[in-house]
Amino acid sequence: MKGGIKISKLIFKNGQQLDLKENSIVLFVGPNNAGKSATLNEIYDDLLNVKPNKKIIDDVQHHRTGSFEDFLSNIEPQLKNGYYHGFNGSTYNADSLKYDWDNPRGRNASQFVIKKIDTISRLQSVAPPSSINFLVQVPTHPFHHLQTNDKLNAEFSEYFKSAFGQDIIVNFGAGSVVPLHVGNKPETNSKKDRVSTKYLEELSHLGQLDNQGDGMKSFVGVLLPILTQNFSILFIDEPEAFLHPPQASI
Repeated sequence: MKGGIKISKLIFKNGQQLDLKENSIVLFVGPNNAGKSATLNEIYDDLLNVKPNKKIIDDVQHHRTGSFEDFLSNIEPQLKNGYYHGFNGSTYNADSLKYDWDNPRGRNASQFVIKKIDTISRLQSVAPPSSINFLVQVPTHPFHHLQTNDKLNAEFSEYFKSAFGQDIIVNFGAGSVVPLHVGNKPETNSKKDRVSTKYLEELSHLGQLDNQGDGMKSFVGVLLPILTQNFSILFIDEPEAFLHPPQASI
């Protein structure tokens, strides 16, 4: 992906080296407590210029891809009123990000294009986020992207239904929060749209995603960041956790 980060080589403490190809999927397999999660954490921390006492990874060779303009294009959804809103809660102007982009170890630019999804965070990520005013605020949660992009919403719903045989529906009228519901989607027509009282009453009888089993929550917690945000590197710890083989395959 232009305007992102590419890892070219991993060098391990034992001397082993792993060359990575463009757009590759790298899978670490092994028994419990073999160091798979620790390896992902050390690579992720290295890219964010965090310097813990690394036990597995000796070096992560990486470089920026594309131009700074490509980078700004990728993170445009995070731009509001002249400032780019980072996932760490901070805001940056273009000049500060340019300085950071030119520094291979600049963590502020890196946080926009890499993401780590572990088992705990993805289960917690399906809790309904607060509603936002899209005219003055940037999306801070994948559910917000579903509110504003019907095409993305339809694609996500299709994946979910293929996995679980049920619809997943954004509630546009829940007030201060944005929940997702699971079940048979209420019908809409010229007199009953998705914010009408009748529609919302029917939707309220369906269970919310955050009250469903860990399989559904984990599936959504992995899939939504991939679909809704333009990351160049994703670290997914135990991608098959809580899922039956058919859902894990999807």
